[in-house]
Amino acid sequence: MDKRTTFWNSFFLGLVLGAAGLYFLGTKKGREKLKEVLEILDNEEEILKSLEETAENLAKKGGASLNKILQELDINSKL
Repeated sequence: MDKRTTFWNSFFLGLVLGAAGLYFLGTKKGREKLKEVLEILDNEEEILKSLEETAENLAKKGGASLNKILQELDINSKL
């Protein structure tokens, strides 16, 4: 790969990450958005844990078709 291409790719990546860092850490609105993103990520961990438990339960029952997984998730979401 050409060294100039690598330099410019790295330069633009640094520029984008630096601008995002300044926005999320340097402005009040950015910090609020960052808190929202972190809350969503916390909820995502709980969702992934639930999916993992569901998949394990279905594997123990003897197979996991897409239909079975969707039915099991629908039951768990109502609990």
